[in-house]
Amino acid sequence: MHFKVRAAAKEDCKEISRMIMELAVYENMPDQVKTSHEDLERDGFSPNPFYECLIAEVPDEHKTKD
Repeated sequence: MHFKVRAAAKEDCKEISRMIMELAVYENMPDQVKTSHEDLERDGFSPNPFYECLIAEVPDEHKTKD
């Protein structure tokens, strides 16, 4: 399968936040998540960001239909 890796954009923060929460739920720790998508936007996309993030995208033709 082919996929594209790119630098995350501010617009990705809601999806990143969703995935963080999904992992926390899977690990039975949703109450431990203290970061919101607003926090991610502020901390990752300010003039001096605290983190960098990569996004792996699967092309539409390779996505499964739900």
